[in-house]
Amino acid sequence: MPVVSLLLVGCVGTSTTPASTPTGESGVSTTLPAWSGPELALQDCAGELRDLASLRAPDGLVMAIGASWCGPCQDDAPAIEVFSRLYDTIGVVQVLVQDEDAHPATRLACEQWVDTFQLTHPVVVDPAFLTTDLAGDEGFPVHVAWLADGTQVFDVTGPFDADAVLGALGAR
Repeated sequence: MPVVSLLLVGCVGTSTTPASTPTGESGVSTTLPAWSGPELALQDCAGELRDLASLRAPDGLVMAIGASWCGPCQDDAPAIEVFSRLYDTIGVVQVLVQDEDAHPATRLACEQWVDTFQLTHPVVVDPAFLTTDLAGDEGFPVHVAWLADGTQVFDVTGPFDADAVLGALGAR
């Protein structure tokens, strides 16, 4: 999966269009159910727009929300990378809302995060703090998971717990 850095730019409605996504090394396409989760328009480091639904996989989507200055978020980054490599049927995205100086995250902060932790899964920046509305206001890191249809099944503030996320998604 290519490294993608994203900038959150909006939050509206829901999608009713099923998505098709390649799975596994066979390249077999699987039609995903219509997405009923949050509709977020996202911009990668190259300026390309993507939506949250496009980041999901057949077994769902996991989003880790944090900040560059957050020690626990830094501790989580390698574990989330391992998770993304082990469970390729679950989409994974990390969201940075603030940079090292507690300013809104930028594309540069995103690139530095990816380089520092050698991440291969998508990493997004959210200078508008819209993703924090999805997960509450209890600090960082926050982990949210949705089934492939957009049903939210997990929302926890604290260290990344792969077993708890897998249990919530019904995947092992």
